[in-house]
Amino acid sequence: YSNDAGATWNALPDDPAHERYGDETQFVERFRIKPGTCSGCRVARVWTANHGGTVAVSGWFFRAEPMSSRLHAAVIGPNGFNQTWEATGTDPATGAPSWISPDGRLTDSPGQEIRFEVHNTGGGDSGVLNWVPGVAVL
Repeated sequence: YSNDAGATWNALPDDPAHERYGDETQFVERFRIKPGTCSGCRVARVWTANHGGTVAVSGWFFRAEPMSSRLHAAVIGPNGFNQTWEATGTDPATGAPSWISPDGRLTDSPGQEIRFEVHNTGGGDSGVLNWVPGVAVL
């Protein structure tokens, strides 16, 4: 669990009393994730490969509170893999949570990371995203 407001990722502090990493301004919980209030602030949940191979990434996300267009979700992987979605939160036609499934599969080596990032793209309170990403080793 880490945060970034520039080019350097830093570990978020463990907050066992609230069952999260971070604090009330930016955090990663079991299901909820919230970036800081600066434009460009990011927080991430990181998965590290324990052996080489191919993985598929997918998951559900939806906005928990308040709705704004300043929140984006991204999956960042090895070899320049980067896919980003505006986290509007629900399918406009059905009201169901948004399903993400990146195009293609990722090949990784032991120790390589896949980051599940949430970005604040406009500054101010961007809200909270419920996101349950999944990694399947194929």
